[in-house]
Amino acid sequence: MAIENVSYFAYEVNAWDSERERINLGSKDANELVKSIEGGENLFGTIPNLSPEMFNGFKLDYALFEQREEEIKVDGRRFFSEEGFKQVGRLMIPFYNLHSRSSLVERSRSDRIFERSEFTELLKKHPGVERFYTRGLSYYPVNHDALILHESQLISPQ
Repeated sequence: MAIENVSYFAYEVNAWDSERERINLGSKDANELVKSIEGGENLFGTIPNLSPEMFNGFKLDYALFEQREEEIKVDGRRFFSEEGFKQVGRLMIPFYNLHSRSSLVERSRSDRIFERSEFTELLKKHPGVERFYTRGLSYYPVNHDALILHESQLISPQ
């Protein structure tokens, strides 16, 4: 029996039924991978076993590194609680998943009542925020330390 701290790359794609997926990074150090991506390295060239095919034709919504402490490994099987994931490094948001405040203000003026009230409430709740990103069907403010992934970081190296 071994007790380990395990690092994961976690991501979600832009699909209505998407859930957060995780890739076990094995012995890779999440902090080193974070530094590589912050330095402009390509996501698919940096994360072991990550490929665009895993997204099933959908675009990446967001990604982050996580670590789970005290996974127990017995005879090759892993036992753990779903709770206990801790974020390592910065939230990573693709450039195409950013929405400006002005675009949401425009949507708050929609003729569709539901859309108008949703965006009006969001803007009232976050008065000083200039950028938002989507996660699933909801909008969230972009934290000042979020890492924006550029196109070159999201293209699979051939």
